[in-house]
Amino acid sequence: MLTSQDQQELIRIIENLYDFTDGGNRTRRLLLTQAGLRQYVPVIDLSGTASIVAQDIVGQLEAKGYLVPERPNYHALGALLSYLLTTVGISYEQSQFLARLIVRYSLVIDTTYINELRSQYNISDVPISPSVPALVQTSLPTTLPKTEEPTFRIFSLDEQGFERIINSQDNFLDLYLSYARLNIG
Repeated sequence: MLTSQDQQELIRIIENLYDFTDGGNRTRRLLLTQAGLRQYVPVIDLSGTASIVAQDIVGQLEAKGYLVPERPNYHALGALLSYLLTTVGISYEQSQFLARLIVRYSLVIDTTYINELRSQYNISDVPISPSVPALVQTSLPTTLPKTEEPTFRIFSLDEQGFERIINSQDNFLDLYLSYARLNIG
């Protein structure tokens, strides 16, 4: 999806984050969790050098696709980049690059958010893949089909007669005539 040049620049930005250089596994895990990507924490190996972990995260998230059903308007990589735009420690130029990736690769499908990124970071890029795969949206019918109401005959029960039927011997199950097969072994 990302060009090799875009991927390398993104990896460079991520590997230089404090969470990757000085924080260790715990802060890397926290970064993914705060980005709304908790489900990928067990899948991605967060141990190792900052460069290796950043490459693994970008590669894994790029391959994951959209976060259906949790956040269907966000690609997994888009969720991370959107979160990184809100963190401290990233320069304006780096933020502009991250925002450009979100717009260029349609990593977030939210017109309002995309327009905010365009104006805040002065982005004029046109999405490379404007035809984002249609997300499955199921809608419930607004009205249920009409069916006939069941009809019930209400009558009074003769409780003594009813007891006679229930307690009658011909209403009992004859266990001696029952047949069952039990296979052992």
